[in-house]
Amino acid sequence: MFATEAETNLFRIVQEALNNVLKHSGATEARVVVERDDTRVRLRIEDNGRGFEWPLKHADSAHGMGLGGILERVRILDGQLEIDTAPGRGTKLSIEVPVPEGAK
Repeated sequence: MFATEAETNLFRIVQEALNNVLKHSGATEARVVVERDDTRVRLRIEDNGRGFEWPLKHADSAHGMGLGGILERVRILDGQLEIDTAPGRGTKLSIEVPVPEGAK
């Protein structure tokens, strides 16, 4: 079991990612996959929306605020974030965070 703060951060990552899908992507489908083994939790959030240019430019602050919050939460959890997107081909966020030692 994760500490409450870690659980909240994982929940907020998924919440913000889905909020971004709803607000920005124009997607007709989205998928959330959560996997866990003894050492890692993996989140994958993907959509079939319009995608975007990555890395973001300064003018793209509407997208950047949500992604910035996700990145900050991933860093708090000592995790990694990979963003796979391009205009016209949807977006996939892949997040891995370590399971704290002693967590069940």
